[in-house]
Amino acid sequence: MVSARWLSYLWPVRVARGTGAHGPLELTWENGRLVVNSDQANQSHGALHRVWQRVLAEAESSVREAGSVLLLGLGTGSVVHILRQELGLDTPITALEDDPLMIQWGREHFGLDKVEALRVVRGDALSGLEGLHATYDLVVVDVFEDLDIPPGWETGEAVNAVMQRTSPGGLVLWNTISRNPEQAGRIAGLRGQLRTWSAECREMHIERINTVFMVRRHSGR
Repeated sequence: MVSARWLSYLWPVRVARGTGAHGPLELTWENGRLVVNSDQANQSHGALHRVWQRVLAEAESSVREAGSVLLLGLGTGSVVHILRQELGLDTPITALEDDPLMIQWGREHFGLDKVEALRVVRGDALSGLEGLHATYDLVVVDVFEDLDIPPGWETGEAVNAVMQRTSPGGLVLWNTISRNPEQAGRIAGLRGQLRTWSAECREMHIERINTVFMVRRHSGR
């Protein structure tokens, strides 16, 4: 019998469907890979995986030097897979994720339950930052409600909360999406807030709609 994985090179093969925290989700084999999609876009291990492959490759020297990682928005573990399997790193990772279905599928289908030195905290990432007391050398922000940045994530309050959990001299990688003028305006606001923390604020433009900010926290702030 031909496996679903091989059939997926001809057409997508659905494995499961469920309702996540922000709407319907589908677990599907596509071109030999398991991916998670919403009705509008890839949510994990597809196009989003490629975005993070490029970003983490661009920042690889800093990523390898990091002694700790904070991941805001785990999904089913694309970034964890890149760090562990593709880069071969064993850096301790703390991940915040508000979607229980994503966490469940990550453990059942993507091996998150077997990843060592991974702490998963279920709950809203922004409010969850208040419960953290450590600082982290690498902070990855990948928080979305389908194809939108959640309300409040472009504000000074959100930026301050993230930067306060970033070690002096640490690196923040912050993914955003811009598909329309309203989203572009919010990203412009986020850009301004990030630059109040660091003059070293680079941008990568990927997959036509993704802008990823690469921000080094000033040691003196």
